[in-house]
Amino acid sequence: MKLFMSPSKRKEQRINQLIEKLRDADPQERCNAAYALVRDKDPRAAEPLGRILANLNEKPFVKKAAAHSLARFGKEALGPLNNAVKVREVYTATYAAEALGTIGDIGASEALLEALAWSCQEHDSYVGDASAGALQKISGRRLPFDLIGLAVLMREKGRDAFCFTIRENLGLPQPQTKLGNSTMDPRSNNKTAVSEGQKSADSDLMGKLFVKAFNEMQLDFYDDKIADAEKRFDASTSPTAAVELALEVKLKGIALARDHHIKEALVEYRRAAEILKPFIENSNTASVKAAYAGILISEANALAADLKEYQAAMPLYNQILEILSTSQKARELYHHIQIQEPDVKHLFAHSEGHLVVLYLEAKAYRAETKRRLGQVDEARSEIQETLNMYAAELPGLDEDSRQEARKIITWIHRTWEMH
Repeated sequence: MKLFMSPSKRKEQRINQLIEKLRDADPQERCNAAYALVRDKDPRAAEPLGRILANLNEKPFVKKAAAHSLARFGKEALGPLNNAVKVREVYTATYAAEALGTIGDIGASEALLEALAWSCQEHDSYVGDASAGALQKISGRRLPFDLIGLAVLMREKGRDAFCFTIRENLGLPQPQTKLGNSTMDPRSNNKTAVSEGQKSADSDLMGKLFVKAFNEMQLDFYDDKIADAEKRFDASTSPTAAVELALEVKLKGIALARDHHIKEALVEYRRAAEILKPFIENSNTASVKAAYAGILISEANALAADLKEYQAAMPLYNQILEILSTSQKARELYHHIQIQEPDVKHLFAHSEGHLVVLYLEAKAYRAETKRRLGQVDEARSEIQETLNMYAAELPGLDEDSRQEARKIITWIHRTWEMH
């Protein structure tokens, strides 16, 4: 007699099998099961996927698969994702924050705010970017300051005022802390009651005031971080310590450039490059090469785009492309860092696509520099190479890297359609 299994029974059996596969010893099997569970979006899978994501010992690519599926579950996944985003581990919290941003439900705002707060305390830019981005998606508003500004706010004002300020700027509900009949404002350290009218007026002005204050405080903030990195470098003079110090110096340069102090920014970029030069010349360390390429492109872009010093920028673009040489070489550098350099891989926690995009960026901007120097035929040839490479690389890039690559290609089309 032929046994018949109803569609609902088959579905239940399939889901149970996939949930069981999440415990498989092979990480690729766990990854495949996590992606497959998105098909039915069965609520029973949300908790097991959440455990995968929150597991500190899980492989990053398996965590990414779990977060991807949970993002498609919608509100059913809020509980597991809210728990995961509070885990102080870069891959777990970053992927959970991105998933919560995709869902876009206000029920995630407090968990994301907690993740943003600790990421600012610990200077974790990956979790910070993801949690700030998710909060902005949920609220439909943008924060008037960047992660460095947020970190300064956390340091100067404390957690309560930090959270209050973010909620105010994004229009998120404030927890009601009552003393008698007055709602207390954490910015006053709970000493002064604020009327609703005052609070509304403060909300309009707060962003501008903090931005002004941050511009005044940021350089001291960077100098403190550089001083700490210098102590570590003086103690060990290792490639890892050199990379940490050079990247801190580079960040100060970026802050100066953002405030239009381009020549001062160039001093910091060159200082950062000098820290790494001995290691570039005397070692084959992948993290040194990747960091050095990133510093050089900041310097080259400042020279070409801001100061129009194209002759000075050209050798820097050449150096970057010599270091990375091909998109495949860029990928190999990333994987070498992740596998062979555990002490420094947290500084390169973004995907391999980041270095591929850096390679595309250097080729595109070198082509533009050639055009500005009158080497039009060479420039056109290199732009076409870049477009062909973009088309070939795009399918293999993660979503964040795709977005960055698209910005470069949009810039190419906008710039070159006029010539």
